[in-house]
Amino acid sequence: MAKCKVETAEQVNKRHEKEKLELTRLEKSAAKPTPKNYFWILIVVLSLIYIVDEQTSSIQSSLQSYIVCNFMGIKYPTIREILKLDGENPYTLALGQFGVIEMIGYVSMLVLPFYKALADKLGRKLFLVINTCIMAVGMAVIMCAPKGSIPVYLVGVVLISLVKSNDVQVMYIMEAAPSQHRAKLCGITKAIALASVSLLGVYRSIFIDSQAGELVNGSWRNVLFIPVVFGIVIGLLSIFMTRETPVFLNERIAYLKKSDEERIKEKEDAKKQQGGVFNAFKFIFKHKQLTWIAIVAALYFGCTGFTGYYESISYFGLNDAEMVDTFIIVYPLFNALFTFFNGFIADKWGRRPACISFGIITFVTFLLWIGGMYLFHLGPIFAGIMYGLCIGALWSFSDIVYLTMSAESSPTELRASVMGAMSLMGAFGGAFGYIGVIVGNLLQFDTWVTCLCLFVPFMLASLLIVIFKIKETKDVNMETVTGCEWD
Repeated sequence: MAKCKVETAEQVNKRHEKEKLELTRLEKSAAKPTPKNYFWILIVVLSLIYIVDEQTSSIQSSLQSYIVCNFMGIKYPTIREILKLDGENPYTLALGQFGVIEMIGYVSMLVLPFYKALADKLGRKLFLVINTCIMAVGMAVIMCAPKGSIPVYLVGVVLISLVKSNDVQVMYIMEAAPSQHRAKLCGITKAIALASVSLLGVYRSIFIDSQAGELVNGSWRNVLFIPVVFGIVIGLLSIFMTRETPVFLNERIAYLKKSDEERIKEKEDAKKQQGGVFNAFKFIFKHKQLTWIAIVAALYFGCTGFTGYYESISYFGLNDAEMVDTFIIVYPLFNALFTFFNGFIADKWGRRPACISFGIITFVTFLLWIGGMYLFHLGPIFAGIMYGLCIGALWSFSDIVYLTMSAESSPTELRASVMGAMSLMGAFGGAFGYIGVIVGNLLQFDTWVTCLCLFVPFMLASLLIVIFKIKETKDVNMETVTGCEWD
């Protein structure tokens, strides 16, 4: 059995001195008067940071065909050329190979739980600034990577993957906003950020020379320039325009004031609680409601692989790069519109009716998006509206089922652990869907066909489980719920 590390007297004294300095600094920060209108200034800055976050998260997908051709060394495909290939599609094969390569970059996401935990010790503001700047630097690395230099490109992917899921700006709103305004402000700022993704379509139409064939001039790189500059400016601006959240200051100060004996007792009491991912999984699969929610989390995320390939799917469906520019301008606006209203709908209708409605909308709009492009040729505006509503409903469904309903079906002492376990179930399903699309591309199936084959069964199964197996949780008392209510 491994022995616990024991501090020497000298190490204890050094730690106490360091903590004393930290306590003095935090108490000074907490004692500073809050400037007039600071809260609204903070919301504006957080909205701008949210914009950086959403644009960074979307930049690779929105430029996918250009990035793949640039780094895999193939000619940018034209529809006429593809139709002459008698079933062979070098772009789809390259897309599959590139997906395998990008998986190496996404491995950095494994350290996310440990990286996020640092914000509990070092503060929210530090990571708000660092994350925003790292996103800008990651985009800059991709922008400056030489043609065909996959290792350099992967550095950018790793940097972006490490921070894009942190959402410190959401934590800021939750900890700084009055309780009666938290949900509304989160919804409004997220909707603004989602709508800003349409600017990527505008930048594509301005900066990319769609007549350049192989695009040896690298005009696609210019699309990243404004988001990179914007991210760096907003990251630096947040140093001067934001303060540490009062929740973090109060909790950290209270911790630093405790003696070592009090801290040891707290740790021992925490160990007696039934938390932890392992205990959460045991609890989940002992109770019907949570078991079905976990199954839905895995199945539902298994159908989301198409969200990383919408640009390639739309390029071959719309038959024109300029039409894709219009599509990318339109879809974020409808995604934002749906996201803005989903919280109000869930509160008014109830969780289960909202999920069923969102699931049906997701299913129907996905089919209309694909069918509107490949069968009926209805153009980029129709495709953009359908795809925007589709992903707006898609993520609204997942947020309510595996975050809200799982939280409302779990006892207090296990709630955080259950939500963490649900995230792992979702990650498992998402990995299956992501790998499924890669395999389809490597086999040179049309990407839209692979995504359709994954989407329909997983989406239908998820929807049927919600309709027949999962019960309403809207009026559950969060303080007294035990998880046994639905057994």
